[in-house]
Amino acid sequence: TEYLPVNQLPNATKLFRLGDLPAGLLFAGNSRIGDQSIRALVENCVEQLQLNTNTDLLKTADQLLDFLNDKISKAYPDDHKENRPSMDIILSGYSKDSWKPEILRIKPGIDEKVTNELENEDLKISFGGQYDVIERVVHGIDFDNFYKLNLKHENILLNYHKSLQEWLKKE
Repeated sequence: TEYLPVNQLPNATKLFRLGDLPAGLLFAGNSRIGDQSIRALVENCVEQLQLNTNTDLLKTADQLLDFLNDKISKAYPDDHKENRPSMDIILSGYSKDSWKPEILRIKPGIDEKVTNELENEDLKISFGGQYDVIERVVHGIDFDNFYKLNLKHENILLNYHKSLQEWLKKE
């Protein structure tokens, strides 16, 4: 058996300028929504929103979230939110007349929210991506697989207990 990522392209462009804004986008997760690539979606969004240097980044993040949620709901109309493609987007840059950098995390599709990573104005590093992969590297296993492994062990022990009880009844 060979396991391949679905709609994940590690060599695809995942960093984008956001029109004329002094900001950029980092995408992690799915490489497309429906039949549109992330590159095409970003280009369409920049064109539709007519972004310029007079734009506020938080407003832009909210507009981008609405734009992507609309595309996701059209591409996956019957799916429950938990079955929609997972994306993690970081919008980073400067708002109009601001000298302070901003980092905004955008979660379309499932969580549907924008989070300000620098709310308390501390500068820090933000990571966007697949947290299960990071968990496997750091802990040796991610939570979902840890849970499944525990269930498997529990079933093995229950089956062993049951067969042992049946064997003892025969004796």
